[in-house]
Amino acid sequence: MQIPMTNHLDKYLGLPQCFGRSKSSSFNSLKDRIWSYLSKWNGKLLSKGGKEILLKAVIQAIPSYAMSVFKLPDSFCNFVEKEMANFWWGIADGKHKLHWKSWKSLCNSKSIGGLGFRSLKPFNQAMLAKQAWRIHTNQSPLLTQLFKAKYFPRTSFLDSSLGHYPSYVWRSIHWGKSLLKSGLCKRIGNGANTSIFDPWIPNHRIFPSQVPPSLTHVSTLLLPNGDWNIPLLRAYFQQDTVNDILSLPPPDPSKPDTYFWQHSTSGHYSVRTGYHVAKQAINRVQPSSSNTETLTRWWKSLWRLPIPPKIRHFAYRLAQHTLPTTNNLYNRHCISSPICPRCSLCFESVQHALFECQEMKKAWSGTIFISIIKTTKHMNIFDILLLMQFNFSKDEFNLFLCMLWKCWNARNASVFRNQVSRPETIEQEAQEYLAFYQAAQDKRGNHSQSTSNRDLLVWEPPPVGFLKLNTDAAISSHQNRTGGGALVCDHTGKIIAATAFNRIGLLHPQAAEGWALLEALKWCQDKGININHVEVDCKNLLTELQTSNENLTSFGNIINAIRRYVIFVPPLVTLHHTGDENLTDS
Repeated sequence: MQIPMTNHLDKYLGLPQCFGRSKSSSFNSLKDRIWSYLSKWNGKLLSKGGKEILLKAVIQAIPSYAMSVFKLPDSFCNFVEKEMANFWWGIADGKHKLHWKSWKSLCNSKSIGGLGFRSLKPFNQAMLAKQAWRIHTNQSPLLTQLFKAKYFPRTSFLDSSLGHYPSYVWRSIHWGKSLLKSGLCKRIGNGANTSIFDPWIPNHRIFPSQVPPSLTHVSTLLLPNGDWNIPLLRAYFQQDTVNDILSLPPPDPSKPDTYFWQHSTSGHYSVRTGYHVAKQAINRVQPSSSNTETLTRWWKSLWRLPIPPKIRHFAYRLAQHTLPTTNNLYNRHCISSPICPRCSLCFESVQHALFECQEMKKAWSGTIFISIIKTTKHMNIFDILLLMQFNFSKDEFNLFLCMLWKCWNARNASVFRNQVSRPETIEQEAQEYLAFYQAAQDKRGNHSQSTSNRDLLVWEPPPVGFLKLNTDAAISSHQNRTGGGALVCDHTGKIIAATAFNRIGLLHPQAAEGWALLEALKWCQDKGININHVEVDCKNLLTELQTSNENLTSFGNIINAIRRYVIFVPPLVTLHHTGDENLTDS
């Protein structure tokens, strides 16, 4: 077949096969691909919205495959992030433009003032932690058996060490394993193989100084029926630890203890949650005012606005104080004078460029925004944005942002192209621009109507001769208790039976709904009530019951128990309704 022979296989499936002491040269092909894309795009006029899509969809995807197998060198990650930053801020006359924000800050989530770009090193570790999770949860693949035979023949994967002369792949997976272990937690079944000092309470650790030597395993804290030994807990643990333990769903004594990933609702590891954990570990000390609830809501609302992406990015630069006014450029030692290039009367701050310069005053004078603009002379531009959003409707705020963008474009046309602006037409131009953009978007009226129809739903009786069970849960933080209720009704709506129950501890709302349903099913079985229909008001609970994937968290104990009870119930139909329709709420 004339297949060429070679004595050295440099690559297989696009990945390098042999490594020397220096790993950087092995990934030069990835660098070349990234460089070729960026150099080709640099010559094109792209908006910030367009650049964001290209970086996230193309450039960040190029090294993803290699990242799932190898720990890429820091020099490689630094090179790629540097080139992405240069492309983002732009190049003019062969020189890189000013970087107004660090790439690290742009990699923060959009909800806290970043742009959601991927930080490569923590993402690399999150990808490798996924491989570690697969090795931990599935012992059958040949690769797992090979690693076990070579690196951990007499211990578990989580307790394995790096070993002698490890391969580059094993070193990489071992690095990913450290991230995985930091987020693992034990789901208590019988408690027999979990030490009290293991991570079994989410986001809480117990230290040896807190307990006597006789309490070695979690099983010593359980009663024979699987409930917590509350007097024992209160005797040896602090109250906050007791509350955290009692907030766990009831253990399942018929099952062994298992690990789950505590940063996902299903308990299964995901690269997305692993990335956020890895990034938080790197940026551990990073205080920011954007973490407050008000500002987080504002950032989220900004990126959801139905306006062109380039205007959203303009608003982002406004809020981050990175607009290149002469005053900002002067403060960064880029120019020699901060004086406004249009009126030459004062420093060109953002407020002056957009509101106070003589030309801009004409643009705002006849608008609905002028009364508030007059009161913002000494306010920060970000505070002005917050004030405008609070005082005007969504459509009016969208118009305000579009007018700001038009004002900035008029300023640039005047300064750099000597064009005479017509500020009195800016409002009309902004309205027409928004109308044109919104007309080009997909029609979503039908979808919004269909999703709102559930507000019209009412409780429906079961068919003649059948019974329906309604359950609900409530949480009282003041009493530190979780309660539940159940109603059984016939086809006429008549209440056949009802009950209520409670337990010590504050369950998570989703777990509380599941616990209430489980207790109600037990009660129906004890009373000999044959239920044909079950109705709960927790959509997530129904999703968990209907999915084929096992929930590995402590909530999974409740799901498994409900499924066992459902087997003994005649054909069961579960429907979701809003809480307002559930009779047990009253």
